Amino acid sequence: MGRVQLVILLGSLFFTTGIMGQSTLVPVDSESKIAFGIRNLGINVNGTFNGMEGTIVFDPENPLTINVNISVEASTINTGNGARDRHLRKNDYFEVETYKKISFISSNAAKATKEGTYILYGDLTIKRTTKRVAIPFTFSKTTDGFLFKGAFKLDRQDYDVGGDSFSLSDEVTLNLIVKVKQ
Repeated sequence: MGRVQLVILLGSLFFTTGIMGQSTLVPVDSESKIAFGIRNLGINVNGTFNGMEGTIVFDPENPLTINVNISVEASTINTGNGARDRHLRKNDYFEVETYKKISFISSNAAKATKEGTYILYGDLTIKRTTKRVAIPFTFSKTTDGFLFKGAFKLDRQDYDVGGDSFSLSDEVTLNLIVKVKQ
């Protein structure tokens, strides 16, 4: 075997080995949850979004290679109050007739200081605005896939959600539970 052939063989073995453990996974909407919390007039208001779709490319042996491209349907916002939900779908909040999806596309990941925790970096798009966010997350193996959990905070005004309301907190807490099957 010539030197060039050996380099090509070793290179292809390295490339194949590097991607063998990765799987392209699809979120299970019915077992996943995007929840948020915000204070309005001093009262905690909680809600969820559904309609999760997209892909997660993941190798549990090398979690830093994770690649996420997921979205939820903006119109599925649910706070348990129909009148409030209808208002949140209008132009001064999520403008769901024009901006149907809220999406996240990752760019890279890093190991966090806490053991078993990683940080996923990427672009979160709400309405017409895209901002880079950092989402600390953990993962665990399930009988048929993986469960990812994460939480982070954002400023709603960065995304032009809710205007300049003095009664509505700017800080929103998001909690994510994403179930994927292999």
